[in-house]
Amino acid sequence: MIIRKARLKDIAELIKISNFSFPLTGRRPSIVGPSLVKSILDSSAFRLVALEDNKIIGSGGCYFDIERKSASISYIATHPAYRGKGIGRALLKEIEKRIIQLGIKEVRAETTPSS
Repeated sequence: MIIRKARLKDIAELIKISNFSFPLTGRRPSIVGPSLVKSILDSSAFRLVALEDNKIIGSGGCYFDIERKSASISYIATHPAYRGKGIGRALLKEIEKRIIQLGIKEVRAETTPSS
């Protein structure tokens, strides 16, 4: 498995994974699409993707405020066919590593049950 920063060309696959993982908001493109684009383009955010055989199998992101030294982890999702294999855990670990590198001291994470 490879974890890398998300790219704009990943959006369609990221939305598909959101549809599987977040049935209440994932199927609302007016919410999910702009949020994903923002997390890729915004200088105060990052979005990561997990890949296996060049296929996106998971995603997770973070919004941060360097001045306040705070961050919020957002939307960690794994394609249903790959759940239970440590993909989400690996994404969270990489997000935490990057947060520490930014000097962030406070981290929040909102959770929702998966479908």
